Amino acid sequence: MNPEVKKKWVEALKSGKYKQGQRALHLKTSDGSFFCCLGVLCDLYIKNVRTDVKWESEEHSEKQRVFGEVVYLPKEVKEWADLHYMNPVVHEWDLANITMVQTQVLSASLLLK
Repeated sequence: MNPEVKKKWVEALKSGKYKQGQRALHLKTSDGSFFCCLGVLCDLYIKNVRTDVKWESEEHSEKQRVFGEVVYLPKEVKEWADLHYMNPVVHEWDLANITMVQTQVLSASLLLK
């Protein structure tokens, strides 16, 4: 994983600015916005690289999409972060130094280097 991106990601996860979500990269509900940890990575990409891109509402759903993706990491974000999979698993032990709140994570196969 790109070390600079990893540093920003860890900082964002620790910041408390993102409410924990699951089953989607980003959810907007009447209770607020929620992000899985991969959604946080997508949001960082939007804010730091592609400021012209916005999260879009998925029709008849609280789920938000970016680059056409709702659950999986978009190719653009995967390449920016130098990850190998679009649906990586971030193991709890990988995030032990972040916060327990962020260990809800998605499934597949990323080991943070």
